[in-house]
Amino acid sequence: MTEKEHEGSNDDMWKELLNPKTQLLFKDLKDAPEEKIDELIQFWDFIKNRYKNN
Repeated sequence: MTEKEHEGSNDDMWKELLNPKTQLLFKDLKDAPEEKIDELIQFWDFIKNRYKNN
């Protein structure tokens, strides 16, 4: 990846991190017990795979 491409992806990352919905998710996750975070990751993987196979 060139330096210019890296800069663009960095900008996209910051835009997403500043998105109010993303901030809400991270705010909630900050105080969540680890087992709930693990469960959320498993659920998210399920959702991604379900739509990947369609």
